[in-house]
Amino acid sequence: MRGEKVLGQRGEPIGGSPKRRAVLSVACLLVVGTVLVAAFFALRAFRWASRSLHPVRVAVVKPVLTGSLVGLRDVSFVTSDGLTIRGWYVPSKNRAAVVLTQALGQNRMEMLFEARCLADRGFGALLFDSRAQGASDGDLVTWGDREVRDLRAAVDFVAAQKDVDRNRIGALGCSMGGFALADLAATDTRIKAVAVSAMNTSLEDVIRYDYRRWGWVGGDAALFAFRHGGVNVDAVRPIDAVGRISPRPVLFLNGKHDPDSPHEAQERLWDAARAPKSRWDVEGAEYGNYEAVDPEGYKRALVGFFEGSLVSSRR
Repeated sequence: MRGEKVLGQRGEPIGGSPKRRAVLSVACLLVVGTVLVAAFFALRAFRWASRSLHPVRVAVVKPVLTGSLVGLRDVSFVTSDGLTIRGWYVPSKNRAAVVLTQALGQNRMEMLFEARCLADRGFGALLFDSRAQGASDGDLVTWGDREVRDLRAAVDFVAAQKDVDRNRIGALGCSMGGFALADLAATDTRIKAVAVSAMNTSLEDVIRYDYRRWGWVGGDAALFAFRHGGVNVDAVRPIDAVGRISPRPVLFLNGKHDPDSPHEAQERLWDAARAPKSRWDVEGAEYGNYEAVDPEGYKRALVGFFEGSLVSSRR
C-alpha cells in the first residue's frame, strides 16, 4: 500500500537497515577509490615507461684532442636492420682494441674517460652512439633488445681494422650497454674479454624495481608499455647470458651505493657467471660515477683487466 515500507523476509526494509546501507556505501566508495587510484598510478607508469623508449637526445660535442686521443676520428657503420651508427675510433698501438657501449639516455661522450685510459696504454677504442641516441639513426631505444645489433656492427667494424688483431678484441658495456654486451658475448666469441658496469639481472627486474614507486600496478603497467612499444622484454636477461661467456674472462664493475643496481642483483649476477671472473665494487660510488669517486682505482681495474686478458696473455 502507498506510504508503507516494503519489508524483506526478515522484516527489514529492502536494502537493509540504514546502518547496513551506510556500510555498503562506504565499502563501494573504498572499492571505487582504490580502482581509480590504481588506474591513475598505472597510467602514470605507462606514460613514464613509454617516454623512456624515446629519450631526449644528448648532443655530441667532440673533445679537445690531446695526448693519446690525437688520432681519434669520426666513423660510422650500418646495423643488420639498416641503421647508421656513428661514433669515434682511436687506432690501436698494441694490436688490441676495446668496444665501449653507453648507458641509456647518454651518448659516446659518456665513455671518454675509459677511452682515454685505454688509449694511454696503446689500446684502440671505439666509442659509439647507440640507436636513437646521440647522432645515430633510429627513433626507439629498446634497453638492450635491439641494441645488440648496434654492438655486433661495432665489433664487425673493429675486427675489420688493420691495426687490430681479431683475437684481441674486448668490450665494456655500461648499464643498458651491459645488457646488450652480455647477450652478444654469450654467442659471439670474437669478444675475448667482457667488462660490464652498473648492470642488473634482467630488463623485467629493472622495470619492476624502477616503477615500484607507482605501487603494485606500476611494474605491470610499465611492462605493458615496453611490450606495446616494441621491446622484447623477455629477451633481455643478462642473468641467463653471463654464464655462457666462459671461458672468456668477465669483470663486474659496480658502485656500492648504486640505487639502480642493488647489491642483491649484483650477487645474483656474480653467482651466475663462471670462471674466470673478477669484480671491483667502488666504495662510495653510485650509478656509473666511478671516475669521479676513484679515478685512479677505476683506471687500474679497467686497464689491468684488459691488459691481462688481451695483451699479456698473448705474448
